[in-house]
Amino acid sequence: MADRSRVVFIGNIPYDATEQQLRDFLGTVGSIANLRLMYDRDSGKPKGFGFCEFKDAQTAQSAIRNLSGTDFHGRPLKVGYADEDKPGGSGKDTKDNKENKDGKESKESKSKISIGANLQPPLALNSVEILSKIVSSLSKEDLLEILSEFKKLVMQNPEAAKALLVE
Repeated sequence: MADRSRVVFIGNIPYDATEQQLRDFLGTVGSIANLRLMYDRDSGKPKGFGFCEFKDAQTAQSAIRNLSGTDFHGRPLKVGYADEDKPGGSGKDTKDNKENKDGKESKESKSKISIGANLQPPLALNSVEILSKIVSSLSKEDLLEILSEFKKLVMQNPEAAKALLVE
């Protein structure tokens, strides 16, 4: 996926929704360049979120403005920029860290990767230092999941993987 201002995060997707149904729904705001739903690598079941790249930044902005909170198969979609430093945030609820009655994080919240959430690196750092800080803060499981997803991207779309690394 090229220009990040064209890429939006789509969350709270019903597990029984098909990619084509979601593509048709998102297509109501404009042309879609790429739609990628995320699946559990062990079970193959949908994770309930994905990323959509629209043909242009205006369409992505329209999707965020017009589709966020809209009912899709009985669930309100969360729609926001995939890149959190763009206007409007990621669409992800940064208060997703649910706690159980003992005040401890639930297993569900621990399994979510929130890269960059609430992370504001100092401007004096270069991109390598920023990336190093983020990577060092992740758990081993999160790192393995990221690598696994990137491996899938390399296998499915080598040019998009290369573009991500070059950015």
